[in-house]
Amino acid sequence: IMIVEDNATVSIDCRDCLMGLGYEVTSIVASGEESIKIAGEEKPDAVLMDIHLRDEMDGIEAAKQINTRYEIPVVFLSAYSVRELLERAKEVDSLGDLVKPFEERELYASLEMAIYKAKAEKEHRQMEARLRQARKMEGLQVMAGSIAHNFNNMLNVALGYTEFVLDTLP
Repeated sequence: IMIVEDNATVSIDCRDCLMGLGYEVTSIVASGEESIKIAGEEKPDAVLMDIHLRDEMDGIEAAKQINTRYEIPVVFLSAYSVRELLERAKEVDSLGDLVKPFEERELYASLEMAIYKAKAEKEHRQMEARLRQARKMEGLQVMAGSIAHNFNNMLNVALGYTEFVLDTLP
């Protein structure tokens, strides 16, 4: 799990909590831009993302880019429940939201659900890709069968004329 939190005390508390739950914390990052870079390098199973970050890029924008580029699930962490932020967060398709301070079991449940949903969505996309490929192969099979049938029809005509000519020749 990668933690993106600009408050050192909160990030250490999150790290200790995650480690107590049996998770490995890959890194603790304080900025949105850095989180995108490190997410691409480390490819964590999930990101625990604070919405309010001190730099120019907030957690919502960082999560959007992490989700788009690397398909890593993001669980938002915020002390605020401002309606505008929550509406923007919905656009990112985050897989969980926690309000600080959070309960350990809430953190565990949110992360487990986010990881499970991300894996299920990935498997679903892979199955859809295999289905599309199978349909393409089926289409090629039908097309090849049609070509063979048409070729066989032309070949039968040629063979028929050849037999007719052979029968009529002395």
